[in-house]
Amino acid sequence: MPTVLLYVGLRSRLFTPTDLGLTTQVCGARRPWLLLALSVVVPFAFWKLDISVVAWALATLPNGWPVPSFRYTDVIPPPGPGTGFYRLLALVHLCITAGVVEELYYRAAMDRLFPRGWRAGAAYVLVSSLVFAGAHEEGGLRSVTEAFAVGILAATVFRLTGNVWPLIVGHIITDWYWFTGGPAAG
Repeated sequence: MPTVLLYVGLRSRLFTPTDLGLTTQVCGARRPWLLLALSVVVPFAFWKLDISVVAWALATLPNGWPVPSFRYTDVIPPPGPGTGFYRLLALVHLCITAGVVEELYYRAAMDRLFPRGWRAGAAYVLVSSLVFAGAHEEGGLRSVTEAFAVGILAATVFRLTGNVWPLIVGHIITDWYWFTGGPAAG
């Protein structure tokens, strides 16, 4: 479905790859060295913020609402010689699809709904972060808080740089961490 929507939007000229931050441009100019630096710094910032907010939320926030018995880690085959390839395939699929789709939807596409300017930029950061957090309600209040904090960082980075690649990389790495060994992954 996301691929179809992306294809239809591009074919209908509703947006261009550059509009969605699918470019080597940073702040409107071709800066591959800066893009490379951001692709290292932003994922580290995502991961560090994410684990810090999770630690804070676990120590501070009540459960909020009942957490369903389903967890995303339940769909990943357990480690072992007979499941190694399938486990890797599931991890790659879940991490890449979530990283690409969520960053394109909640950051790149949503940015197009807000005009330029600092007030509209602040509204974009807040609204996109709230919508992103709402999409992660299945994990309870702590998960919503975690997604909101990461959403603020991601939306701010996108609004400032106009490039979605560092966000996609950061999202993939953060999801990989939680799926493969983060303290709450179990």
